[in-house]
Amino acid sequence: MKHKFLVVLMTIATALCMAFGFTACGEKNPDETGKNPPVVDPSGNQGNQGTQGGTQKPDEGEQSGTQKPDEGEQEPETYTEGLFYAEMYGEDGTTVIGYSVGAGEAADEEEIVIPSKYNNLPVLSISRSDDDEAFWNKVFEEGEGLSDEAMFTLMQKYTFYNCENLKKITIPDSVTTIGQAAFTECKFTSITIPNSVTTIGQAAFTECKFTSITIPNSVTLIATGAFESCTELTSIIISNSVTTIGMAAFGNCIALTSITIPGNVSEIGESAFAFCEGLTSVIIENGVKTIGSNAFEACSGLTEITIPNSVTSIEAAAFAHCSGLTSVTIGNGVKTIGASAFTQCSGLTSVTIGSSVTEIEHHAFSGCSNLKEVHFKNPNGWKAGSISLSGLNDSAQAAEYLTKTYCEYDWKRG
Repeated sequence: MKHKFLVVLMTIATALCMAFGFTACGEKNPDETGKNPPVVDPSGNQGNQGTQGGTQKPDEGEQSGTQKPDEGEQEPETYTEGLFYAEMYGEDGTTVIGYSVGAGEAADEEEIVIPSKYNNLPVLSISRSDDDEAFWNKVFEEGEGLSDEAMFTLMQKYTFYNCENLKKITIPDSVTTIGQAAFTECKFTSITIPNSVTTIGQAAFTECKFTSITIPNSVTLIATGAFESCTELTSIIISNSVTTIGMAAFGNCIALTSITIPGNVSEIGESAFAFCEGLTSVIIENGVKTIGSNAFEACSGLTEITIPNSVTSIEAAAFAHCSGLTSVTIGNGVKTIGASAFTQCSGLTSVTIGSSVTEIEHHAFSGCSNLKEVHFKNPNGWKAGSISLSGLNDSAQAAEYLTKTYCEYDWKRG
């Protein structure tokens, strides 16, 4: 299993190169100015200078999270020793504003308590976000030439990746980001995300074993693959604060049975819930604008879906291979139904197409062998390629045209 670490690093590298351009992956850390702020030990005494980006292990004693609380604060519980803290810098690239935390030497612990402060500064992040270019470049540089075993250990230093013994972790309310690969492949069965967290990063909880989770009202971003392949996850509550659900965010969560997408989510990302075969209920609230490609592909347990009027685009293969789907209602706001959007929905018997749809791309309903009724709210002015179509007010004929006669054509109206 340890070799999977390489896949995680490759994912990080790809994301960075896409986000910043290929030249950026070789740029220097913007905080390399030669002006490293001094590191203060947990008691507040002056220590040696810290490493830029926090990519070097602190001096002996600096990893311990057993710092003394500020004067007047309630005595905290004992924090886990051996955690690794990496400096986080402000916009000027030199001022340390807080720390991110990784497992460090505590990777084998069963219970971990993360402090809210280290060196009298807040612990802001678990791992780092996938757009923290300078940090991850440092990690790549440190890992260059290492064996698989050593690289695996390196990854655990900065994250809690594959901490197999971890059963419980306490996250303080100072944390705003649960970063990239933060808890990938961890085996704990429950976790509480504090209301301070705004970002759940790429692959943050991939292949974790918890059965339910609540996304607090502070979170706005659920990034790519954040909960992918959490195969024991049966229940998740997504708060109204969430605006983005990233690619494959919940893909292959095969035990998930129901989901409500809040109206503040502008786009349901590509493959966001693909292969969630146990999913029987999907509620998409009014406000969602785009259902991304393959978003619900192969959700074979899904029996019906209503697309709200706020949605303008159903992208390619969004509901492809949903073999249990019997009824689809497409709202009046939808303009485009993408290629193969409902292909191979073999159980589909009835579809209602809203009045604003002006384009149905090729094979949108191909392989829907039991589709007998297609109700066009606006049946006039349609063409399949250059062929003018008539009789679409007959639901049986419309179904025949969409699934067989003209299924290979792009349809347009007006």
